[in-house]
Amino acid sequence: MMTATSPPPGTRWTAAQWAGISTVGRSLLVSAAAGSGKTAVLAARCVYLVCDNLTPCDVDQLLVVTYTESAAAEMKSRIAASLRQRLADSADPRLHRQLALLERAPIGTLHGFCAHLLRQHFHLLGLDPSFRILDPDETVLLRHDVARALFAHRFEAPDASTFEHLLDAYGNGVEEAIIDRIMKSYELLRSLKDPGGWMTSALRRLREGAALPLDESDLGRELLDLVRLQLNDLATRCTRNITLLARMKGFEKYVQHLQSLERTIAEWKVALSNGGWDALVARVRAFSIPRRPGVAVATPKRTEALALLDAIHNPLAGKGELKTLVIFSADQWRDGLARTVPAAEEFLRLFEAYGQRYTAAKRRAGGVDFSDMEQLALRLLYKGDRPSALARACQEQFHHVLVDEYQDINEVQDAILRSLSREQRSDGEANLFCVGDVKQSIYRFRLAEPGRFLERYASFKQAGAIGSVIDLQANFRSRAPLLESLNALFGRLMTQGAAEIEYDQSHQLLPGATFADVPAHEAFTGAPIELHILPESASLEADADERVETLENVEDCEPDASDDLDVTEREAAFIAHRIRQMVGHMRISERDGSHRPLRYRDIVILMRTMRFKADQLARSLAAAGVPSHRDSPTGFFASIEIRDMLNVLNVLDNAQQDLPLVSVLRGPMLGLADPEESLARIRMAYRQTPGAPSTMPF
Repeated sequence: MMTATSPPPGTRWTAAQWAGISTVGRSLLVSAAAGSGKTAVLAARCVYLVCDNLTPCDVDQLLVVTYTESAAAEMKSRIAASLRQRLADSADPRLHRQLALLERAPIGTLHGFCAHLLRQHFHLLGLDPSFRILDPDETVLLRHDVARALFAHRFEAPDASTFEHLLDAYGNGVEEAIIDRIMKSYELLRSLKDPGGWMTSALRRLREGAALPLDESDLGRELLDLVRLQLNDLATRCTRNITLLARMKGFEKYVQHLQSLERTIAEWKVALSNGGWDALVARVRAFSIPRRPGVAVATPKRTEALALLDAIHNPLAGKGELKTLVIFSADQWRDGLARTVPAAEEFLRLFEAYGQRYTAAKRRAGGVDFSDMEQLALRLLYKGDRPSALARACQEQFHHVLVDEYQDINEVQDAILRSLSREQRSDGEANLFCVGDVKQSIYRFRLAEPGRFLERYASFKQAGAIGSVIDLQANFRSRAPLLESLNALFGRLMTQGAAEIEYDQSHQLLPGATFADVPAHEAFTGAPIELHILPESASLEADADERVETLENVEDCEPDASDDLDVTEREAAFIAHRIRQMVGHMRISERDGSHRPLRYRDIVILMRTMRFKADQLARSLAAAGVPSHRDSPTGFFASIEIRDMLNVLNVLDNAQQDLPLVSVLRGPMLGLADPEESLARIRMAYRQTPGAPSTMPF
């Protein structure tokens, strides 16, 4: 392994960033926290390998895999800018060549690379050389057509009884329910390197679970481990909640109730350990949970205490997964599995037939879908379990393989990347560079498998590994108080059991940017992080001991924060009030040491969903004099401003259209002071006589 000892003088890189840029001779996994400059490190590494490495390569000898095409375009732009900067400082003719080669350098998505590979070697797969990549909407229609044709065929088959039982038992007799399951299963298994092996293993596990004692089958052992985990977690939380309640006055009855439940949990754990599954089931069936003790409603902090009690009481009362898992004896559990085996076998037969028919339909259409590109590329790159001759040729072509957003790849994609790198060779240096952050993996619904990142991380931490881990923890976007709070929060939330990752010292965010202090007489006096909990009533005063911020005086905001406002409007009124306070009084420091007043554009409002509340929030902010901009989640023509103008045009075209007319009357163009009240008064003034034609358009 070779790496420069420290960043070159005058550069902005940290020691960890420079290690990620300059380390060669082995594979690297860069665990890059949010705001740590991972994209800059990846681009700088590409330039380093081309220009500064002891054995530099050409830029088209780098394979750079990004998650999106836009990310690939940005990566090319960064590399080009760095090369041009070097060219301005040097007359090296090699830099001209690298800029010319950059246009055809393999920098793009993995799907793009797979498509290129298939077009070059179509003859090895029996593909039509003019194949096209099917549009996602087209594949949806094609899949449904294939599935419906398959189901029609199965209904007419002589052995249709098993198929009909599958529909009744697992789809309530509705074909679409099973069709949806088959299509989702198809997509899931296409993300695996060996889908056939997975299906064989799944059916074997099911049959063994139906035939073997509970502690001798894979499924039985998983059930036992899951119940043990839940009992241990429940016992830990019970002990903690007892401690918390004991510190609160007036909840002695709650403490006694939890102590009784704590003894019950301990007895269940002993029963499972000493007597086995059926002993636990017998205890659970015989258990009758006592009623929750009563505490006066006026007791301070009763709501918090009740939540601590219910966190233990409810799971034992049957309002959770634990009682559902322990409802059947071992014999009943095995009998239930035995009853599912015929349905599982039928489902897998349908699945295989669906796959064959769908593949044939795609061939007739002259196309492949996205999962096809990965699976076909895998066939080209592997011969059995070893890289093929084509893969070895790619290994010679690409001196370095670099992967962005590694936490969001699946098993097939990982196998492709490993085959293109030199990790599986004994005669060369490992050259796979992966960068990502498993804490930011959000694409499991797209079959991303963050476990690949975690396995690689653990493997590279071992002595004698073929690669190294570099942790980029310095955050250059946020200030220290925010990072400290985030570390404290996620240190409690992210555990191995809950999130498959332990938020330890290696994952904590460290402040990387320095900001000058604002002069004391100009500094904002608010806290760096604030939590505001709005009461159910805007006039309700908060308990000072609970440190609850209230919405009491929002005289500058319209609409007024009164009791008749819904939750979103009251939140918006408070947000507008707080923004105006900050913009009027707060100064912020820049990285160059200068200070300036806070601007509206410095503030961002994050919401759980944009679909229903963004427009309402924007209107409330505008009414309070706070300018805002939002990206409409429903497109240009669904935004509120465009809909208002379309309604005006509709009314000009035909004034008898009820809904457009009402929209115009209550919209901002007429400027009615209280549009809903005005419309109600108009309606009341023109009451319709029963049986008479309406004199109102609405």
